[in-house]
Amino acid sequence: MKMERVLVTGGAGFIGSHLVDRLILDHEVVVLDDLSGGNNFIKPHIGEKNFTFIEGSVASNADTKKALDGVTTVFHLAAQPDVRLSVTDPMSDFNVNIIGGMNFLEEVRYMATRKYFRLLKILHLHPSVTMVLLSVPSRCIFHPIQNSTE
Repeated sequence: MKMERVLVTGGAGFIGSHLVDRLILDHEVVVLDDLSGGNNFIKPHIGEKNFTFIEGSVASNADTKKALDGVTTVFHLAAQPDVRLSVTDPMSDFNVNIIGGMNFLEEVRYMATRKYFRLLKILHLHPSVTMVLLSVPSRCIFHPIQNSTE
């Protein structure tokens, strides 16, 4: 039986690598990461038959197209999370997180019009509200989830 092929952007980081650790048990996993966080927590998976690592950026259409090849589900975790950098160089933060993220989502949207596709992105907008973005062919659904802390 063929395993589902999934993409984890930002998969070499701390959070993404834990997701990869779980997914690799029963999925073919592709990780797209530029290693800008200075860590590579997925090194133990390099060389596994159901694992592919692509060193690249979600801001690059070529990297994104390569990573999305054959994928049916995407876990989008890539970001520039360093708060210090966002203060000292806000334009870099904007280019990675906003422009790069939008470029990536546009490529995913294009892919979704050609076949069945799922995109999972958790957006923490406020301590009491979390948004889950689910993308399916030709439409996006925004589903608010109230956190249990209220």
